[in-house]
Amino acid sequence: MARASVRTHIFLPRELIDELDQVAGAGRRSEFIVSAVAEKLARERRERVFNESAGILAAEEYPEFATGEAISAWVAELRRADAERDDQKLGSGS
Repeated sequence: MARASVRTHIFLPRELIDELDQVAGAGRRSEFIVSAVAEKLARERRERVFNESAGILAAEEYPEFATGEAISAWVAELRRADAERDDQKLGSGS
């Protein structure tokens, strides 16, 4: 199903329009701008969610998330355990 579109009037610097036309191609401005705006809005939503959820995991409850190094060690251990489990499965003929 096609989305309903609304015509809007915006002002952009001439240099930006020239570059837009070079990149997007003739007659594809709107499609390119829709994609760019959607991408920027998604980034803004993610940033807002990240900021709103910052600090919800207490370091004392989740020590594996306390530092970047702790996270890396935790992930490495998970991967090691997964690889070990996979090796056991392959060795048992399953």
